[in-house]
Amino acid sequence: MKRLREEEESPKLDLKRRRGDEVDISTPLQPTSEAEEERKEKLPNLEEIWEKLAPEFSKFTNKYWDLVQNARSEPRGYRPIRIAIIDTGMLEIRPDTDNRGVAATDRQQLDTLRTDEQQEHLSRRPIDETLRSRIKAGRSFVDDDDASSQQFLASDAHGTRMAKIIGSIDPCCDLYIARVASRRSGITYESVAKASSSYLAIRWAISKGVDVISMSFGLRDKTDELEDACREATKRGIAMLCSAHEGDINLKHAYPARFCGTIPIMACDESGMVPRGNKKLGNEFAVHAPVEIFPVLNCNDNVSPSSLATAIAAGLGSLILSCHQLAHREEENVEQKGQSSLARYYLQKMAGDGSNFVQPDRFARIDRCINEGGEIDIQAILQTFFRV
Repeated sequence: MKRLREEEESPKLDLKRRRGDEVDISTPLQPTSEAEEERKEKLPNLEEIWEKLAPEFSKFTNKYWDLVQNARSEPRGYRPIRIAIIDTGMLEIRPDTDNRGVAATDRQQLDTLRTDEQQEHLSRRPIDETLRSRIKAGRSFVDDDDASSQQFLASDAHGTRMAKIIGSIDPCCDLYIARVASRRSGITYESVAKASSSYLAIRWAISKGVDVISMSFGLRDKTDELEDACREATKRGIAMLCSAHEGDINLKHAYPARFCGTIPIMACDESGMVPRGNKKLGNEFAVHAPVEIFPVLNCNDNVSPSSLATAIAAGLGSLILSCHQLAHREEENVEQKGQSSLARYYLQKMAGDGSNFVQPDRFARIDRCINEGGEIDIQAILQTFFRV
């Protein structure tokens, strides 16, 4: 994967203007503290992690990155896949730590709004490699007395880590950040039952025209409002990837993963076995989620393998939809429709053996290409795997 480039100018704080509690992102940030600089010095970046964990997949995404750059410069252009991450919001990111998973302080602030003219210009310029440049909009749905709840920024790092994982898998996606809890432990039945919570976040994501919604949490109980929002997203064909079990082996049903139309994700070991006690419903996908080797999760928070697995699956879902778009670029009036069906179809095709065990190194069957001694020909892969 391409390394994130460092920006030469030191970041600055620049709060421009707000539009309600929704924030569109432009640029700069305050520097991290000295303590955080010390924390990052020995952490490998996500590029290195994927090169070790899934080397063939890493090679593929390098080719994919180059292909998207070329596609953007052509008359037909390229539309990035839009992913909404419904979680604890986003921490601020230094340009030189975007891919290192180093959290910034909760005192830092992002500047706010891009004008429509600026947004149109950005859609034509070459791909910006930083994670923060891909955050197109954010909104908080946290109902409390804290003034910061009017922004999508948060002191908890869970949502930021999920965004980094997703962005490392599809380095060309656009991100939409919805904050539904102040802390990871705050995503509960009580929080989604409030008027300002997860179901409104889903409806907001729908209004933004997203292709994928990532929800790295599982709730014991459901609400009618949450189910209605998921039903509406399903009607729009949006791929909703949700944690089937949030680290709780006694959790019989997890919502919203239990709702019809979602794509439930379970964590598993490297052989595809789910944790003992987690009973499969039959339609989940299992994803290996080695939390211990991902430095982006190196913190005091209790980050479950299920959360990481869901973020990985959401990134793969985005990459699938993007590759499908690239494979059909020569067709007239091609638009992403039925994203959920496409994502599920290709995830099952990747698993291939009926186990629903999804592995990045088997993405688009690149493992067969490498095993046969052939070089990665991304155009050939797109035409043979993503033409349906």
